[in-house]
Amino acid sequence: MIRNRLIFTLLVLAVLFWSCSAGHDKLVYAYQDRIVDTLSVIAAEKDLFAGNVEGKIFSSGPQTVEALISGSADVAAMGDSAAIILLSKYDNFKIITTHGSGAQRHRIIVGKNISVESWKDLEGLRIGIKKGTSTYGGFIIKSCEMGLDLESSLIEMSPSVQLTALASGEIDVLVASEPTPSIAEDKGIGTFFDSLATGDMSYPIVLVASEKTIEEKSEDLTALIASLQKAELFLTENYEEVLSIHSQLNNFSRELVDGSLSLHDHSVGKASEVKATMENLSRILNETGTISSLPEWEKVLDDSLFPEI
Repeated sequence: MIRNRLIFTLLVLAVLFWSCSAGHDKLVYAYQDRIVDTLSVIAAEKDLFAGNVEGKIFSSGPQTVEALISGSADVAAMGDSAAIILLSKYDNFKIITTHGSGAQRHRIIVGKNISVESWKDLEGLRIGIKKGTSTYGGFIIKSCEMGLDLESSLIEMSPSVQLTALASGEIDVLVASEPTPSIAEDKGIGTFFDSLATGDMSYPIVLVASEKTIEEKSEDLTALIASLQKAELFLTENYEEVLSIHSQLNNFSRELVDGSLSLHDHSVGKASEVKATMENLSRILNETGTISSLPEWEKVLDDSLFPEI
């Protein structure tokens, strides 16, 4: 009897060990459920992720980066600025693909009682912005192109706080990425002035993985990219359903989601395709002290995992 119980116990432990090992072997993909991350959202909601891919939703860019650094995620989607900061600090990560972008996705919203007709009118106004972000880099680039130095007008502020501050009159202008500007318009607390579209800036979302993961789980990473390509096709063929998905997930009106989606390019591309826009943004982040060194772009952009058509 004791011998049988011992054998049974060992079998149970073996099964549990196998289950834990199998789960651990899954490719863990960290992403956010934002408008710009629509392809990841579709893949999760419509069960398009490859069988060995496990998607995990995080509420902010820094959280996805931390998950990647700590090893709790194998690959993570993040904005261009977050990726640049990560790549400037660590030399063992690479960008493997991009799944979304939008030259128009960073926008300037002016308080309803504020009159702004040109960029020069922004001088002296209180401008809420999150520094060290893609939005911040784009704002510096475009204001410089306009011949302006607006740094002294900028007030460090997260997007969620910007909405409240603009409504209360604490700031005159907010500069943020979607959907914050669309929410401001939808709530009637501000009006659109301009986007940060300029030159070859596309403000992409990129997927970043460690060299170790690329070496050990290359097939799974390629399968993940292929899953996002399926999501891209789903978006094209089922746009109205995607509006409903985002509306339900974020409690947005379909009209808000539709307008915000239209400001993005939801397509899967090779890492090398974002080189020019990443170089430009990294230069600005370096000049403003957000990063102390530039990533080696020839080294960190990896197209080797992109699925062959």
